[in-house]
Amino acid sequence: MTVEIDSGAATCTLVIDQRRVVGALNQARITTDPRARMSVLELRDGKAHITEVDAQRLVAAGVKDERRNLVADG
Repeated sequence: MTVEIDSGAATCTLVIDQRRVVGALNQARITTDPRARMSVLELRDGKAHITEVDAQRLVAAGVKDERRNLVADG
């Protein structure tokens, strides 16, 4: 899985199993998969787990950040 950001075109591309999904940065969002305890990029008809480094890069580029903190006390 690869995440590419094109700031000039305001798009990001998610490459999953050699399939490219392209979408506008302002229409993409990052959520949390509580089971996997990972961030997920949701982009048009594609969705994939991403690293926290990629999540931060995408947020800085303008992607909506809807992640939840899963740290539990105890």
